[in-house]
Amino acid sequence: IFLFATVEDKTPLSRFKTKEDIAPYLENENKLIYPLAENILSLSKHIIDPYEDKYQAFDKNAATIAGLYIKQNLLYSEYIEAYKADKVYLCLILQRIIYEAYIKMHYLIKYGKSAQDEYRLQSYKNRYKFYEEYKEFEGYFKVRNEKFLQDLKDDGFEIADCEKILKSRRHKKKNMSHLIAEFDNEKLYTSLYGLTSDSIHSDWGDIRQVYISKTDDGNYVPMIYTNKHFRILIPLVDLMIDASLAFLKWDKNQSYISILSEHKRVVNLINECIFDEYNKPSSQYMKE
Repeated sequence: IFLFATVEDKTPLSRFKTKEDIAPYLENENKLIYPLAENILSLSKHIIDPYEDKYQAFDKNAATIAGLYIKQNLLYSEYIEAYKADKVYLCLILQRIIYEAYIKMHYLIKYGKSAQDEYRLQSYKNRYKFYEEYKEFEGYFKVRNEKFLQDLKDDGFEIADCEKILKSRRHKKKNMSHLIAEFDNEKLYTSLYGLTSDSIHSDWGDIRQVYISKTDDGNYVPMIYTNKHFRILIPLVDLMIDASLAFLKWDKNQSYISILSEHKRVVNLINECIFDEYNKPSSQYMKE
């Protein structure tokens, strides 16, 4: 099902008015879940590259926002493929990375040039530390440092800028918990971002649930099954809709606003169905 087409302000999604209308289409992911996910992927690609004969160009600071949106698009594409392939372990890793790019994009949109300058300069932090430690060395070290200095110059910065921003407490960047509280819901830090840190850092919570299975006698074996559910995929569809709407608003581009909003409405109905499932006896989820 391709859901872009509109006829007299109606889309194939217009039939879905309530969660009861949605429910029968959730039994098979091919009926609605995959078309929704892939539509948003296709839409975001059009937003990134709207012209047939040329690329949309951004200056250095605007490119920070565009680059983060492009990253979300590319990793979201991989997320869909990983989900379809039952690779839940990859979904959890990608979810954390996509969400962080989403939050940082919102931060740079809100605070504009000063934040975008600082974001670009902060990216040189570790290379600057390497330069300070190895600037007298030859060979490999010299090549890396010369490349660092050239990149710094091309980005419009000098060594003095690195020294200033990295030694000034005033420029201490906010951590993710602060950013999530500001741009989303602070409760999501623990429930969405915090829990997926297990996958990034290879904590036991990740290992025991994704890579091994507990047997009846209390031992562990390599994971022998996956039990994916579209409730893993839908939050990322929702996020990419919100990211796309934020990007279009920042870019002063009205394209696709109405169709994205229609997709958002349907995703909200799916979320209602998901929450209804969680209100049922919890025993059905104990193996998932």
